Amino acid sequence: MVHFNNDPQISFDNKERKNSSITDDSPYNSVNRLEMQHYIFKYIWQNNFSTPIAKQLQVGGMKVLEVGSTPEIWTFDMATNYPLSTFIGLNNATTCNKSNNNEPLNATVLRTDSSSSTIPFPDETFDFIYQRFFLPPSSGLNSNFIEQYDLVKHMIRVLNPDGWIEFMIMDNLLWYNTGLYTFRLTQAYYSLTNYGCDGCDTYNRIDEKHIYNMLISTQQIQSVIIKTKRILLGANGGRIGELLCDVLLRPIKANKSALCKYMGVSTKEFDKMYNIMLEEINDYGTFCISHRIYAKKL
Repeated sequence: MVHFNNDPQISFDNKERKNSSITDDSPYNSVNRLEMQHYIFKYIWQNNFSTPIAKQLQVGGMKVLEVGSTPEIWTFDMATNYPLSTFIGLNNATTCNKSNNNEPLNATVLRTDSSSSTIPFPDETFDFIYQRFFLPPSSGLNSNFIEQYDLVKHMIRVLNPDGWIEFMIMDNLLWYNTGLYTFRLTQAYYSLTNYGCDGCDTYNRIDEKHIYNMLISTQQIQSVIIKTKRILLGANGGRIGELLCDVLLRPIKANKSALCKYMGVSTKEFDKMYNIMLEEINDYGTFCISHRIYAKKL
């Protein structure tokens, strides 16, 4: 049994495994997938953040901002855990899972139509600012780096002196110890997202070194700490590895038709490749890596 700390409503039993063979396309709810991903990484890291501010959050009076495409997931969970602090999620995406029935009294999500690289708050407003997996770029790779660097500068601008900033990212464009079909399918999907398709994620190409350099270049940071977690996918990683593998592969299954066209293969060939990929993940010991990067403002 896998149990998520402080989340008694969410548990998974090894006996409740489902057949992971590919199925036909079905309506795909990215918010639900991201919510599952949130709790998986919360379990892997054993917390929602690595910045050393837990005691201050418990005492209360802290102002926290999350910048992301579905901020209500992390923001509402944090607000529930730390009821004496205030949490705001800034949503730049077109989808939002906000529900007034589930919104804690000490949290809210604000929708902004401004550029994804700006933050509509005055200077020195927040004590802690958090971002994970990054916002999708509006256009192109160079735009992604430029927008993210601009966003980092705005995050530091609205951060109080001695406040903390934290990022969490995955090595989205690289799984490790992959077989041939795993590499072909994942790279085809990532390539497809660069051209755009309905229901596709937009994966970032910014790694922990880029974030480190962005933070240091602002000359407003005292120090930068990087922590890394290696997660085995599939059966080798236990129930959590299976769940994370399923979450990460759902976009590939959901975009089967688009990928068949993009790769020039039939649906039968795609099904065969997909199921071989599932075997490869276990046979090769495929794993992914996530990073947390946090720093304190001068």
